[in-house]
Amino acid sequence: MIVTLSSIKAHLRIVGTSDDELLGDYIEAAEDYVRQFVDPMPDPVPASLKQAVRLLVANFYEHREDTIVGLDARQLPIGFWDLVSPHRWQEPAA
Repeated sequence: MIVTLSSIKAHLRIVGTSDDELLGDYIEAAEDYVRQFVDPMPDPVPASLKQAVRLLVANFYEHREDTIVGLDARQLPIGFWDLVSPHRWQEPAA
């Protein structure tokens, strides 16, 4: 696990447990998304990747019913690529 439920709830300033299951699903989806671009995942996970997951979870939580207008179907929170890009897997030079 890259981030904890308590970390996400603090980030979103959520008190109570009514959205815990939903947040757990969002955490899993966000971590899966980040793992698409970072392989292998560094251990320990850097703070920048944790923050990228937090940004995605917050985006999922705050924009549950967004629709996509235009050609780009991957609308991501500002700063996501800046946090993930330094950790992207790159094929070794030949």
